[in-house]
Amino acid sequence: MIKINIIPPKKKREIALNKKTKIYFKFITILLINFTLYTLIFLAVRIITQKYYKETENRTLIANQSKPNYEEKIKTINEQIQYIKNIQDRFVNWSDFFIFLSTINKSGIVFQQININKTTNSLSLSGIADTRDDLLKLKKILENTETLTEIELPFSTLLEKNNITFEIKAKLNSYEF
Repeated sequence: MIKINIIPPKKKREIALNKKTKIYFKFITILLINFTLYTLIFLAVRIITQKYYKETENRTLIANQSKPNYEEKIKTINEQIQYIKNIQDRFVNWSDFFIFLSTINKSGIVFQQININKTTNSLSLSGIADTRDDLLKLKKILENTETLTEIELPFSTLLEKNNITFEIKAKLNSYEF
């Protein structure tokens, strides 16, 4: 096969330019189509992501609003426990104290007044003793207890023999009777 070149050079340039133009046109068309497709895909992904983000944000907001505030509840409970602990620390079982007094008071002693000052840890017992011996027995029993110290019985009360009005003062070491 023989090639015959009968097309004038001007026409050849036009044909070559026309081919290049078509190739450039196809290339640009493919680029535009690809660009458009990628743009649409990215827009769709963005819309889906925004929708998912808003749903997640709403769920988180609802969860945070409906979630109880545990820290505040724990703080309140701790304050209540501390308050109760303070009450228990200050508690004295006075019934044990009165049982203690009733066991040491066999007979012959009548207590008329009992004063306890918790701030100074002092105790004052006032009453009437039938005899001096009853009063001395009471003093000796009080001296032998571990909860009381510095027991004071005025000497003037021991001068009487019967129906002695007395006042005994003592210091409390503890409130465990």
